[in-house]
Amino acid sequence: MAINIFPSREVECQLVGGQVTRDVNRMSIKYYSIYNILTIIKKRPGMYVGEVSLRSIKVYLHGYEMAMMDAGVKDVSIPRFHDFNEFVREKYGYYESTAGWVNMILAVTIGLDPRNISWKTYGQAVTFEQHKKSVELFYQLLSEFCSKVA
Repeated sequence: MAINIFPSREVECQLVGGQVTRDVNRMSIKYYSIYNILTIIKKRPGMYVGEVSLRSIKVYLHGYEMAMMDAGVKDVSIPRFHDFNEFVREKYGYYESTAGWVNMILAVTIGLDPRNISWKTYGQAVTFEQHKKSVELFYQLLSEFCSKVA
């Protein structure tokens, strides 16, 4: 699939395995968007991250981001995925976002009040169905985040 992420230049970009590369003056510059890999994971999360859970998705994303940084591939995601944490906090009225988007979304999914959570024990008895619903909610929130912020 060819896309042009730089409309002011006549440069063809190729999406290969979640990274966009372009050739300008015979020099290869690499870019990627974390949203490309999230779209792939959405189709079959268990296959890509080992189990259907937000924690597994988060761990996979951290590894992916580290690999891209080590390879010198720049994240050009818009909006910045790191801002998603704060978006979830604001959406559900959490006092602060230090628990992270994984914990905040899972807590909402299992019916806990964002203003009164004991984080030490909140997720001990989460069922597969609840994890599955939290992943579905994550993708709904991600879509809302991207459309609202972009």
